[in-house]
Amino acid sequence: MVRLSDTAIILSGVNPEPANDDGCRFVQIRNLGAEDGDLLLGRRPTAGRAVPIQRGDILLAARGERASAIKAKESHLGAYIALDIYLIRPDQARLNPDYLVAFVMRPETSASLRKSTAGASLPRIPKDAIADLQIPLPSIERQKAIGGVASCIERRRELASRLIAVESILAETSLERAFAQLS
Repeated sequence: MVRLSDTAIILSGVNPEPANDDGCRFVQIRNLGAEDGDLLLGRRPTAGRAVPIQRGDILLAARGERASAIKAKESHLGAYIALDIYLIRPDQARLNPDYLVAFVMRPETSASLRKSTAGASLPRIPKDAIADLQIPLPSIERQKAIGGVASCIERRRELASRLIAVESILAETSLERAFAQLS
């Protein structure tokens, strides 16, 4: 087991300020879902911790009922993270991003991070809790295998969710057509 901060850089987000015309993009918690929607536009941040999102970065919601982490999507690349997100940049020679997401999303890890939350109405996971997170570090090949399985499972969930939504629309449309024929 190693501390996450020994194998990754962990950065907190910044508060996006309104931009005129030359704004840059910001990822917010609402952009971490399957349908991530439009990214917020804001003024280019000046804080030293503000770095553009790169391929392989992990985005972790700092708030919420359970830990929510994803590997940065194509639409996130080059954007910055807003306040309620942590950017975790793993040393990919030692820590596979898909493996890290799978580990953070485990119920045990999520519960451990939730226990460390601070704040009354919207509890926030402290950065130190993420930095101190103990993570098993098998060989990179083993990590890739575990991460690959986890990625397939997550992709299957996304596809199943889309299929259910489409089936629901088809069912409603079929029923409406049946009633329309009665008129």
